[in-house]
Amino acid sequence: MMTIRKLSRQREDAVLRGAVKILRQLEQDDPPDLRYVSDLFELLEKNTLLDHAVLDILESCRLQLKDSDSEMRKVIYSEARYALMKLTGEQVGDWDFLQGCEASGERRELPLFVYADRVRSPFNIGSVFRTAESFGVKKIFIHPSGASPNHPRSRRSAMGCIDRIPWEYAYEDQIPNPVFALETGGTSIEDFSFPKSATVVIGSEELGVSPKMLEAADRSLGRVTIPTCGSKYSLNVSVAFGILLHRWFRSLTYTQPGEKPGCDL
Repeated sequence: MMTIRKLSRQREDAVLRGAVKILRQLEQDDPPDLRYVSDLFELLEKNTLLDHAVLDILESCRLQLKDSDSEMRKVIYSEARYALMKLTGEQVGDWDFLQGCEASGERRELPLFVYADRVRSPFNIGSVFRTAESFGVKKIFIHPSGASPNHPRSRRSAMGCIDRIPWEYAYEDQIPNPVFALETGGTSIEDFSFPKSATVVIGSEELGVSPKMLEAADRSLGRVTIPTCGSKYSLNVSVAFGILLHRWFRSLTYTQPGEKPGCDL
């Protein structure tokens, strides 16, 4: 990590860019000696390129450091870093986020399966994995023409969850029955009777669930629809999937009012 003395010899704009990199490192490896961090904030507060809003954020961050634990300090470093990024015009994207989804114990599963029917966006595939991991999905099937879970953007949005759920490529006739589809024109999610075990089919961003899978769902458990009131009649597939999966999870794990949810059936 660059020394504060070396950083102070740079031009003021270079100091800001260097501080962004240092703060990102600090988020990942919080130093036991906070003198370095305190000196960094003091150097930044002398920078004439900072506006009042950023100065206020940095001062607040510096004052919180002394009485904060390591987890809170990571939040402080992140707050300062993003304030500087806005000032320098650096764009914030998914690649800036730190990897997450750390394992906190043995993963418990429910007999829930997912078929991603031609989902094209790597970001959406990654989000599907992250949501599925949270609610105990047993396995994910992916149409071979869809986005790969191993795409860098899939892995980034999954935040480490792709390696925690079994998955495989599969065509329509290779997925477990019974099936139901998340699609418009079906039974409201408020009234749908969720099964104890089944495969939910989620469709592509452009065309939704394919006709072949809709036909299979209609012959089996049917379609479930999330009612909306906006001019855009549908939701992003990963957002809709999250709403549905929580409702399915809840139907299986909440048996009495006020009872805490769990994955043991």
